[in-house]
Amino acid sequence: LPSRICVLETLGRNVGWIAAATACARTGPDDAPHLIYFPERPRSLERIASDVEAVYRRLNRAVVVVCEGQVDETGQPFGADVDQGLASNLGHMLARGISKMLGLRVRADKPGLIARSSTTFALERDRRESWECGRAAVEAASHGEGDVMVALKEDGSTFLTSLDSVAGIERGMPVEWISEAGNDVAPEFL
Repeated sequence: LPSRICVLETLGRNVGWIAAATACARTGPDDAPHLIYFPERPRSLERIASDVEAVYRRLNRAVVVVCEGQVDETGQPFGADVDQGLASNLGHMLARGISKMLGLRVRADKPGLIARSSTTFALERDRRESWECGRAAVEAASHGEGDVMVALKEDGSTFLTSLDSVAGIERGMPVEWISEAGNDVAPEFL
């Protein structure tokens, strides 16, 4: 690659569930992603650049994952353009800032819709639960249910919940699931 440092911007708005899920891609202690940041924990550009530099010096590469709603310590999206309350070029602006601070080439990637919807790398549990949610939705609709959403229990079974209980509500990552440094999932949850 032309750059050994990459900032990957994920979906998720103001919650880090998808960013956290990228930790599942690791197969070893030095595998990417190396740093994962969460909107639930604002971080300064200086702190992120320092973390990136430490990983880069150790591995000669660094992959950084940020959620599209990541903000700095002042609540701002690193100079990114904001469209309808969401930064539209956050990864790019963060990559530019890191590059300027470290004097290293940094690129940004933001997977497109095709990559985001690909089932090639879906986990079997995700496939099973998706199927069950679809089945439960068809069953609910055939019984005339309305104003409800299919939800999942921890064991993967489904239930119906009112739209009022979920619409417009963000459920953030529990802070205890985020590493003390704020740049990864806490080890006990991996």
